[in-house]
Amino acid sequence: MASITSFRNSQFLIYGLAAGISRAGGLLAIPVAAHALSLNEIGIYAMGIALVQVLAQFLSLGGGAAVAREGAANTLLARSLALQFSLAALMLAALISVAIIVLPVNNYWILFIFLAAHEAIQQLFQLVLRAENRPLVFLIFAVVKTFLWVGFASLVLYFRPNSAWDLDTWLVVQLGVYSIVTLAFVCHRPLKKVGKLPVAPEVRWAYQHLPYCLPLIVHGLAQWALNSSDRFVVGWMTGNEKLAIYSLAYTVASVMSVLLSGLGLYLPHEIMKNMTEWSSALTRYKFIKKFVLSYVVIVIFLYAAFLLDYKYIGALKYYHYSMPLIIGIVVAALLYLSVYQIYVCFLFATKATMKLSKITLLVSLFYFLILVPLVYLLESVGAALATLLAYIYYMYAVRNAAVKICSLDSKLLSSETRATFYGAVFCILVGLALSSLLMTRS
Repeated sequence: MASITSFRNSQFLIYGLAAGISRAGGLLAIPVAAHALSLNEIGIYAMGIALVQVLAQFLSLGGGAAVAREGAANTLLARSLALQFSLAALMLAALISVAIIVLPVNNYWILFIFLAAHEAIQQLFQLVLRAENRPLVFLIFAVVKTFLWVGFASLVLYFRPNSAWDLDTWLVVQLGVYSIVTLAFVCHRPLKKVGKLPVAPEVRWAYQHLPYCLPLIVHGLAQWALNSSDRFVVGWMTGNEKLAIYSLAYTVASVMSVLLSGLGLYLPHEIMKNMTEWSSALTRYKFIKKFVLSYVVIVIFLYAAFLLDYKYIGALKYYHYSMPLIIGIVVAALLYLSVYQIYVCFLFATKATMKLSKITLLVSLFYFLILVPLVYLLESVGAALATLLAYIYYMYAVRNAAVKICSLDSKLLSSETRATFYGAVFCILVGLALSSLLMTRS
């Protein structure tokens, strides 16, 4: 039993590290871009990167659900489905690009669309590697995906600091690097023809999985509204320069989403294979308690790193006294989203994707109802607060649905709630104290 637990923990650490490194690429992109682009262009770039995330889900037709689900039983089928959904993503990206060429929009939006297609393909094949249970290979690809682009851009800026960059040039170079990474993901192993796969005919084609994949597009769109639409609202209501400050603060806070990425890769496979164990209230509570404690410790180091950068390094380049408070509120929101990650796995396991999509849609509507007035009253801090309130609602709604649908043991739910609440309050209070300190010195 001890060896099994040790193996699971090592897998979680490797996948968590890999997901963290992969996520770091997106987090580092904006601070690195801050040294090449104007503050106005950084605001546009932040909106575009936010758009890439939702487009990736749309372009892949929600195929990640099919790859993850079928991969638990047949990795060859998972790889085949990933390729089929990848081709669909490229074709949809081409069609959308042709459609918007006639519109009076800047060319950089087309580049963002193809970045989204590459992101969709890379996410699909990451799920294949997870299904094949190859954590070290997964880690290698995560390193390549992250540092090939961010490292290349950083080296160019270091050795040629006076290079003339604009947003279009930046995106063209990024798209070229992403293309190399995508080819590595797809071609590192030989692919079998669909007709030769040793699987039942009714599951071998991507379109046969669309009935439960397509509802996840609605889920993905609603999640994007929760995760990224705040950039558009902040930019629209306060301007691109304030959006850039908000995006930089959000980027720092999003370091904690590294842990969420690890959970997102580890938990679905783990819970689906050990449903009985995870249905126990004690198992879930112990996991959440340990996770919250680890989370708070990492947040302390995150604040320390921000202050060190603010005073001595200057990696973010642009700063504002509101940034620590925004960081604190966002990391508190991400803590609630971490608990959501546990319970959403039960809905996936029971194919309750329609229920999940309805919940996510309701939460996103609630988010929009509070986002605009809070941004109007509190600007960037209001956007962070809206995110926190929405994620709290989201976690409780998904948890209640999972407990009801899957008949989970609910004895320790109040203890889970207290542990999460105490961790979130700590994160916010530290951020408030640091913002007050910076404001008195500005």
